[in-house]
Amino acid sequence: MLSLDDVKLHLRIDSDADDDLIERIMAVADGYMRDAITDYDAKAADNAAFVKKSEMCQLIIITD
Repeated sequence: MLSLDDVKLHLRIDSDADDDLIERIMAVADGYMRDAITDYDAKAADNAAFVKKSEMCQLIIITD
């Protein structure tokens, strides 16, 4: 799962002022992926490549 620090680095945000908003957007992106992919948790449990792809998709959602 993406950390707040990872997302802020990707977005090039240094301030903590928008942390709450960023965390809410992160939760939406995570929820979107979990809703879109059947058996998300099972697939993520033993597949590092799947997790990396999921995290990249979440960053795209967050950035948009």
